[in-house]
Amino acid sequence: SSAIAPMGETVVRHSVPPVRPSAGGRFTWVNGRADVFSAPAPVLKVDELATIAREQFGVDGVVSPLDSERDQNARIDARGQRFVLKVANVAEDPAALDLQIAVLHHLAGVAPELDVPRIVTAVDGTPYATVRSAQGRHHVRLVTHLTGRPMASVAPTAELERDLGRF
Repeated sequence: SSAIAPMGETVVRHSVPPVRPSAGGRFTWVNGRADVFSAPAPVLKVDELATIAREQFGVDGVVSPLDSERDQNARIDARGQRFVLKVANVAEDPAALDLQIAVLHHLAGVAPELDVPRIVTAVDGTPYATVRSAQGRHHVRLVTHLTGRPMASVAPTAELERDLGRF
């Protein structure tokens, strides 16, 4: 279950342990922060993701988990629209998220014809919300969904890798 905390954050309560190094390993620390590539990805339940989308972004819909490298992503189908809810890793540098948001805002302004995700603001008007789970604090963003096949569902080929490298 979840509830709105006094700070306006959604608090997600579940049995996931806090962020710790993997068995026998240690986090790599960079600039006083756990390295995002060694910290485990968020593991919120589908109903928790639905609650975050509804309470923080005003989007009520069907949640489908998506593959992700270091974050937790889910597609949300709501009233004929599709979105991607992106729960950032607790070790993610907020400046990296701010850069991603700034790039998408810039592209929307200078090249609106480009087929790139668009930022959906939180109910408080900000570009992301903050939620707390047993793992720690996560920044959560909502963007529009782009139609296509997820990279994780496609068999890698030399041609695909070459095309990705050109991108």
